This record gives sequence, structure tokens and C-alpha cells, in this order.
Amino acid sequence: PPAKEVSSYTLPSTVTKIGDQAFGGVKALTAIDFGSTIESIGDLAFANCTGLTEIFLPASLYYLGRTPFLGCSGITSVTVSPDNQKFETIDNYLLDKETKTLLQAFGDIEGNLELPTGIEGIGEYAFSSQSLLKSITLPASCKMIGDAAFAYCDNLNKVNVSEGLETIGQSTFYGCGQLQDFVFPSTLKTIGGSAFFRCGLRSANLPEGIETLGSHIFFENHAMTEASLPVSAAKSIGGSMFYGCDNLKKCVLPEGMRSVPEQMFNHCTSLAEVNLPTTLTSIGRSAFNETILTYVEFPEGLTSIGDAAFQWTHLKNVVLPDNLDDLGSYSFAWMPELESISLGKSLIMVPEN
Repeated sequence: PPAKEVSSYTLPSTVTKIGDQAFGGVKALTAIDFGSTIESIGDLAFANCTGLTEIFLPASLYYLGRTPFLGCSGITSVTVSPDNQKFETIDNYLLDKETKTLLQAFGDIEGNLELPTGIEGIGEYAFSSQSLLKSITLPASCKMIGDAAFAYCDNLNKVNVSEGLETIGQSTFYGCGQLQDFVFPSTLKTIGGSAFFRCGLRSANLPEGIETLGSHIFFENHAMTEASLPVSAAKSIGGSMFYGCDNLKKCVLPEGMRSVPEQMFNHCTSLAEVNLPTTLTSIGRSAFNETILTYVEFPEGLTSIGDAAFQWTHLKNVVLPDNLDDLGSYSFAWMPELESISLGKSLIMVPEN
């Protein structure tokens, strides 16, 4: 890579590939001439080159790694040679012609945005940190929203998606605190971990058809009051899903669910109503810690309750099933309203605290 203080750079005609992070963090760089022989630009190749203001991608380029221009907040103009067979620009969006994916949006985007028809995917970090963006409408052709695509869009308050959307990636709307409502389409198959981390969603009633739910999806959505999970995702639900949703009052868990993952409702200090599916065999560590549950019916097939699972709850009468043989430490600690507890026939040891 060039020296950190270089302001402009022209690639030699012998160079056909730029490696991963090759120019990363060269903030003084204001201009780059790719020449006519470059074929490949690696992952994060120009990440955080905040001095760049415009780029021209030649016809020879056929490969772009992961987010090569991530954090290049100064770029306001992107042009691709009309002879390039792989990439193109539309309205300052860089697109992959083959996959029909919008790879990155450049320049500040203000207000309301409607993306053009034909786009099938939104690339990772494509609109991240667009703090002036208020609403976005994705076309009916869009099937996938990539990881962190709208992360830290502080003022994003409305997202319109259509039936046909199948995947929401990891951290897709991370930190979008103004986003209060989201309509989950029936075609959705996957929601990645931390997808709505610290958003402002008021409810999360997920439709049947979803097969995979990652961890921390709705972490600290303080406005959320109700949620329900589909039977179709019963065998693939990540931990800490509702951690810190302190206004969540009710959640419906699906039959077929074998385990309540660890910390699923930890610090949900308003949670008063939840069902435990009859198929349940285990409850993870701190799953219901600091909820206000007063009654829970434990299913007969339950064999394990993790550490601190019901610590600081308001349970009054606890009847543990006969199949339970593994009880974690602190599982029912600090429960001032507890009046009685019945231990099942299989439990041979009560652990410390």
C-alpha cells in the first residue's frame, strides 16, 4: 500500500489485483486511478478512506470483495465504465449485474427512498450509517437484505418490504432506534442474529414459514410489548432473543420447541405471561431471570433447568415435573414471594443457592 500520507495514487498497469485492506485507513487518500487492467478489489480494500470523494471502476474489473469501500463517507460520485460486464451504477448505487444486488449506496441519502424495481438483494452494509434516511421501500423483487445493511440508520422509522423477501441478515437494522413497526412477510425464512438489536419495535408476531431465528434478534427493544414465535422455527431459535425488552408483557412460544435458549427473556422486567410448550425438555441459563412471572406450568418432559433460570421472578408455587433430574445453581434464588416448591421424583440433588 502507499504511504499513509499519500493524497493520490495511480495503479501501475502491471497490477491486476488489490488485496484485502490494501489501502484501508489511508485517510489522506483523495483520489485513486485504477487504470485499465485492474480485475479484482479485495475485502475492505479502501475501508475508512474518508478522503476519497469519487471513484471510477474500469471495464476490466470483475470481482469486488466484501465491502471494499466501507466507511468511505466522503464518496459522493461512483461511475462504472459502460463496457463493464459485471457492475453498474444507478442513481449513485453500485450494483452487481449478475446477482442483481445493490452493493453500496454512496453520498448522503435524505428523507424517503424507494429503490428501483429489479433489485433482488441488498448487500451487507449497503446503507449503514445513513443517518438522514427516514424511510425506505424495497421492490417486490427483493429476496434478501444483507448483514448490517441498514445498521446505525439512526432516523430510519419505516421500512416497506413485500411478499417474496426470504432473508434478513445479521445486524441488518442494528441500532435503528426509531424503527417502531415492521411487517414480517409470510415468505420470510431466516432472520439473522441481532437483526433488530436495539430497535424500537413495539411487537414481533412472526409468521409461520420462518425456519431459522438467530440470537439477540430483538435485544433491548424497549418499546416491545408482545411477541409470538412460529411453529416452523421451533427447532432453531437463538439465545438472548428478547434480552432487556423491559416492556414485553406477553410471549407465545411454539409447540415443537425443545429448549428455551439461555437468557431468552433475561431482564424482561414486565413479562407476566408466557407458555411453556409441552415438547420442552430444557430451560437455559437465566432464561427468565428478572421477569415478573407469578405462575408457570412445567411440562412433564422437562429434564433440565439451567443456572439462574427463574432467579428474581415472582413465582409463588412451583411444581417441578418428575422427569426433571438437572437443576442449576440459583435457578429459583431471590424469589421473595415463593410460598411452596415441590421437587420431582427424579431429582437427586439440590445445588447450591
